Amino acid sequence: MGNIIYHYGVERFGVQLRRSGEATTVPAKSRRQQEIEILVKERRQLRKQWKKASDAEREGLQLLQGESKSRLATLRNAENLRKLRKKEHTRTQFFKNPFKFVKDLFPPEKSGTPKATRQEVEEYMEKVHQDTKRHEQLTIPYDIPPIQPPEVNLETGPPKWKEVEETIRQASLYGKGVLELPITSLTEEYKCSKVRLQMTLKDSTSGNWTEVGTS
Repeated sequence: MGNIIYHYGVERFGVQLRRSGEATTVPAKSRRQQEIEILVKERRQLRKQWKKASDAEREGLQLLQGESKSRLATLRNAENLRKLRKKEHTRTQFFKNPFKFVKDLFPPEKSGTPKATRQEVEEYMEKVHQDTKRHEQLTIPYDIPPIQPPEVNLETGPPKWKEVEETIRQASLYGKGVLELPITSLTEEYKCSKVRLQMTLKDSTSGNWTEVGTS
């Protein structure tokens, strides 16, 4: 369904290419991270060469693999320590001043005086946000297939007591050990509560509430 909607939008409205200045910037990797990537690739190549090499060549390849493995473990331990220090520093800054920490996550507030007049700003806002075709009746595009009417109409009325009863039973609210009250007791309790409320409103000293209670 998502592909159908996407292709339909491309055929009708086209594709808007991203500008060169809006490209997402990837953070530069440190020398340690670059060396880790190089060692990982070297280990893969050595493993492939070891599978194809003879018994005499495998001894030398095993030595190279051992050196690469030890160097890679040292670099990864140092990288993990750096990440832990950075995480601890961030945690300390958050507990030190949570409001300032959260504020620094968002772009800085814009400051200065506007160069445009108030009238120009209002005209621009009206031009951007107004909808000149809001009074026109919307029509279905010609290239969309006709929509068939629903086979069953939605029930928009209030829920019936039978539906409430089935929902309560499905939720197991009246199961054994939870709430041992039959549905009939709940109905009687509802009726008693309604009569009690009407009597309370009828006995009220306020004329408005008395009318509500008797209606």
